[in-house]
Amino acid sequence: MKRTTLTVFAILAFSALCFAQEGYYTGEELNYKISYSIFTIGKASVKVEDHEEVNDEYKIVARGETTGLVGVFSKIRDEWGAHVKKESLEPTFSYRRIREGKYKRDEDVDFDSTKIVLHEWSFRAGKYKDPVVYDAPSRVFELLSGMLYVRSLDLRNFKVGQRVAFKAFFEGKFYDFQVEYKGKERVRTKMGKINAIKLVPIMPENSIFDGEDSVEIWVSDDENKVPLKIEADMFVGSAGCTITSAKNLKYPLNR
Repeated sequence: MKRTTLTVFAILAFSALCFAQEGYYTGEELNYKISYSIFTIGKASVKVEDHEEVNDEYKIVARGETTGLVGVFSKIRDEWGAHVKKESLEPTFSYRRIREGKYKRDEDVDFDSTKIVLHEWSFRAGKYKDPVVYDAPSRVFELLSGMLYVRSLDLRNFKVGQRVAFKAFFEGKFYDFQVEYKGKERVRTKMGKINAIKLVPIMPENSIFDGEDSVEIWVSDDENKVPLKIEADMFVGSAGCTITSAKNLKYPLNR
């Protein structure tokens, strides 16, 4: 269950951390419930603010945690964040603070035009390990800013099956990532039925997700492009998250 819950948090961080450039609004806040099969196992929130020290950047933070009985037996408190340039949508910094029972992981990643530097905290030594430096290809994203880039695109003229590609960096590896446009649907949420665009990230071969099209993401079909719902088929069952509330949206949702 712990790995399943973490997986859902990762999916949320991958998609819901990202707000469309054209629909961005300081103070915007989204809240979600996280589920496994038919059970609610956690909650998450996503906030976007202007970076308080850098005028041309966004600061995006998502937090997730287990709740109820699941929270008693599998306590998870995770936080993901990124600083993203407003104009190019490329990251300048990202971080993860992972707390899953006895397992902990803290990492910071610095991005610039020529290199990426990964800093990982050693809890045993009480200090950062030696940084790991990677040569950066041109226009590389981490997963959060990568989805921000996808959602900033004008999808109105996309055809079903059309894909968007970008390079992504995650946990010390580079990926040639793709997201496929699947058309338009209507999604039922606690906020009512909302018109949505369906996107499917093409998943690399792995031991968690059941197939390359195992994750489905629905974002609102309007200028906000709010992530509404995420579903994931895994080898150990199905998981996902659904929006429960939204505050300070710049535009009305397309109902």
